[in-house]
Amino acid sequence: MPAWFLNLQVWRALGRWLVLLVRIDARRPASWLALLAAAGGLVAAAEAQAPAAVALGWWAGTLAVVAALGELPDDDQWSGMPPPPWLAGRLLWPLAGWGLGWGFSALARGENAWPAGAAVVAGIVAGGAAVRGALAWKARAADASSVALVLGGVATAGALAVPAATRSEWCLPAASLAWISAATISVAVAGSQSRLAPADRPTQRTGEEPPVLPVIGPLRRRLNSSAMVAALLGMVCWLFLDSTRAADFHAMTLAWFVSLAVPLATLGDGAMHTRAWRWLYSSSPVLFPPARSTAVMPRFWRPRLGSDSFSRVTVVSYAAILAWPALVAALILAGEPAVAWRAASTVLAVAAAALALVALGRAGARLGWSGDSTQAVALLGALVATLAEHGQWGRYLVAAVGR
Repeated sequence: MPAWFLNLQVWRALGRWLVLLVRIDARRPASWLALLAAAGGLVAAAEAQAPAAVALGWWAGTLAVVAALGELPDDDQWSGMPPPPWLAGRLLWPLAGWGLGWGFSALARGENAWPAGAAVVAGIVAGGAAVRGALAWKARAADASSVALVLGGVATAGALAVPAATRSEWCLPAASLAWISAATISVAVAGSQSRLAPADRPTQRTGEEPPVLPVIGPLRRRLNSSAMVAALLGMVCWLFLDSTRAADFHAMTLAWFVSLAVPLATLGDGAMHTRAWRWLYSSSPVLFPPARSTAVMPRFWRPRLGSDSFSRVTVVSYAAILAWPALVAALILAGEPAVAWRAASTVLAVAAAALALVALGRAGARLGWSGDSTQAVALLGALVATLAEHGQWGRYLVAAVGR
């Protein structure tokens, strides 16, 4: 049998495999939300000028791919299929959104759409590589998503670091260099440690053996430490030393909150997270108050357990970690109303984001949404808020009406 015929058969089998995975993922709301995020993010980012177009495009691509991937099934889970085919199938959704957004932007703006379009596809590919790399280190589902979002935020900062007077061709290489540098440092740190993933992550379990409850492992602790160090340095450099950069501190704080709080509050440890709480509820007896009791004290002292409570605690914890430097700066700089208000606005923005995420998690739990769907809705909301804050939606609507 000739070699070319065998290659043709292999490619046909791979094509049927991808079609099957796309049909499966078409039932996930997260896939359609990722497609919408990639398309809408590109169209809105194309209205901006470099370096803002590259920064918004890369951030939109990262949010879209993380929303699309969600929790990739592992080798030891129910699928029986290794992660790479699932990764390839789910990457098609944000790439399809990128194609739709590119086509629309090209028709509306011509060649001016290319910086944002290139940044979106770069964010999609880089985000997918970051998630797959983190999973290769046996990271948890939420930790892998957080790593991808943090690296995407670093790339966004790299694009914004290019001076506005510089030619726009340097923005995308600067973002790529920032992402590669941060990823290299992350791999070096991972290689220097014996194990970056928590030691209690299970690999093979029997049906009778209960799964573990979610814990904060070494990777999540390093991400938390990096966020705290960044918040403190931002407070000193951008609020005390150079108050004209307060907007950068505001954007950095919200980016850290989205990167850390959203995946952990929605995914946890993925399917293992849900199964752990379900096992705990089924194994714990329920004590009902006596008939004559008013049930006020038993209801008050009832333990608050479950994934919903874990989600709320996660959101509040990250809001406190990231907002307190801005709150301290607002109190210290009370004599300078302009700077104090900029710091206070960061605290209010983090509080509003935390309340919105708690409400979304509560609504998702009541409606029976999966962690992937809740995360996709939260990331789409974060993208809309980012574009609205930078005025891109308003500019796009004005330009559309003008045409």
